[in-house]
Amino acid sequence: FKKKAAMGSEAREQVKDLAAGTMAGLSSKVVEYPFDTIKVRLQTSKEYRSFMHCFNVMVKNEGVSSLFRGIAAPLCGAMLENSIMFWSYGAAARTMGGKENLSTAGITVCGAVTGFPISLWLTPVEYLKCRLQAAHTAHLYDGIWGCLVHTIKHEGIGALFRGGTATLMREVPGGAVYFGAYEVISRALTPEGKKASTVAVIAGGGMAGLSYWCAIMPFDVIKSRMQTTVEVAAEAGGAARSGMVSTAATIYKEAGIHGFYTGLTVTAPRAILSNAIIFCTYDYFKQALDRLL
Repeated sequence: FKKKAAMGSEAREQVKDLAAGTMAGLSSKVVEYPFDTIKVRLQTSKEYRSFMHCFNVMVKNEGVSSLFRGIAAPLCGAMLENSIMFWSYGAAARTMGGKENLSTAGITVCGAVTGFPISLWLTPVEYLKCRLQAAHTAHLYDGIWGCLVHTIKHEGIGALFRGGTATLMREVPGGAVYFGAYEVISRALTPEGKKASTVAVIAGGGMAGLSYWCAIMPFDVIKSRMQTTVEVAAEAGGAARSGMVSTAATIYKEAGIHGFYTGLTVTAPRAILSNAIIFCTYDYFKQALDRLL
């Protein structure tokens, strides 16, 4: 009986993590998506001088809607990504005795665990997103479904997982840094034995997002380049595929170490804002569900 009760309690906690994570992903993606579009443009094209130059050119030439082009896939992706992230993190933490009882090292291990299921989901979603955002590939597709059908028809379903290694190498250490930073900051701002305040949650979430992107930006730049170069190479009669190592070498040859951090000035404020929203929304809905279930 006790075993069944424990299983039922764990199932409820997992459902709450999934639901609260879904709402967190929805709210944050709507706010931060335009920043992400500009980041991808800066990473994959040399025609823009700065964030504001890219923003002005896109709005003038393509309209405000261009900032939200391709949002359907990443919106669904963000909802599922955050539900998977908080679900896997919560499950890992409870397996290790509950996050309130874990050290910083234990928290980072639980965070790293989230990178594996998230990478499997994110790779195809971000492949489609980058194709629709990048200036040199956006014109090739008629929306998200057109991009999906074209990719499978001409390159095979495996193409959707191009950049998967870079995504995994981004998400595993990124998850460790992400949750580690959140717990360190939120705990530092919370009196012993008290529940984290809204200020602590906002500060922890913002620092989590900033720490995550500072740590994994090189892998994101490599992934974006890998996922948007195939069409250009094929049109030029060149090789149709680029591996992670060769892509990294090309980026370094073009721009040095700085090339691996292209778009960070756009990503940093976006990361602080969106992840403060993510943790606030998650915390709000999790507490509401705790009262209901």
